[in-house]
Amino acid sequence: TSIRGSYGIFYNRNLLVFPNNAASNKITDSVFEAREGSFLDDDGFFLPDDPTLANPFIGPLIPGADGPTTVDPNLATPYVQQFTLGVEREIVRDLILSVEGIHTFGVKFPQVRFTPDFADTGAFVAISTLKNWYDGLFVKLEKRPGSSFYSFIGSYTFSKALNLSNDDLVTEPDPLSTQQIRKGPAVNDIRHRFTMSGIVNMPLGFKMSSILTVESAVPVSIFVGGAGGGALPFVQRGAGARQFDTGAELNAFIRQLNTARAVPLPLVRDDVRLGNNFVSMDVRLAKDFKVNEKFRIQGIAEVFNIFNKTNVRGSSGGNFAGIDNVIIRDSNNPSSPGFLRSSNFGARRQTAGGVFGTGGPRALQLAVRVQF
Repeated sequence: TSIRGSYGIFYNRNLLVFPNNAASNKITDSVFEAREGSFLDDDGFFLPDDPTLANPFIGPLIPGADGPTTVDPNLATPYVQQFTLGVEREIVRDLILSVEGIHTFGVKFPQVRFTPDFADTGAFVAISTLKNWYDGLFVKLEKRPGSSFYSFIGSYTFSKALNLSNDDLVTEPDPLSTQQIRKGPAVNDIRHRFTMSGIVNMPLGFKMSSILTVESAVPVSIFVGGAGGGALPFVQRGAGARQFDTGAELNAFIRQLNTARAVPLPLVRDDVRLGNNFVSMDVRLAKDFKVNEKFRIQGIAEVFNIFNKTNVRGSSGGNFAGIDNVIIRDSNNPSSPGFLRSSNFGARRQTAGGVFGTGGPRALQLAVRVQF
């Protein structure tokens, strides 16, 4: 039996989490405007009234353009505190059970937000305000090879990842919104994850191995499209697959919301699933062919996502769930039934894949390895 624990503070670099060269330029209180650049005539001279090195801050303003981002002179270095505690026990020979908990807390992460000090120019400022939390419980059962013909590792993770994030699209009074920042689940928060991997030594020198991955749904942030659109009011970020699992549950909330609205929001399909589980199993079969003591050839056949399960997942950003998460009216005509209906909400927009072993469509790979 072993008991282990740790505590650490891990610092990040602002240039990694805030890719803006202004972080090293100590820009503090200058006023910026987004203007068009310089143009040259056929002879290579600047056109009249264009910005030049001698007079750079002239030229026509770009309509609707945001100004650049400035940096708070007190911008801090973000860091994460991490604490772990676990116990491991060999139940019987070569069979090990371990249970471990982890808690992390990140502070002073930069947020880029609009500031009233630059209201006339549309500039933004980076300040150290964002935080993040992660709590996880890991359970692992491992069968080591020993003298047997097989081995495996099975692990289950129960976790919750939360953070403070910009929510600039809030357009209605919302008690959950404070200074355009709201606490909610991270876009790639996965509450339940199970993995199982194993290797079996078979007759005739064949070796079979497999990895099974099962994950619960990631959260879905819900937005309202059209005039006056933005984040769905009075719900947390990532309300889909957290507060609402189905379209019917979301519609019940929208009907309640519509009682206080002059223009009602449209309803989605009742059968929409606000979250998709992830399931993928990869299998590998290999055999060694020994030529002599120093030279051998290994043949390999691998099948990824052998059951061809369609895994709906996005790649990055706020729509990691991979579905249409904007409530948009089927029709903008108030007399049409489509005015109160949003048929496309919840439609699949992206599936996992792109790299073998990431849950994409079933794929076969053959390989030969030469060892000498």
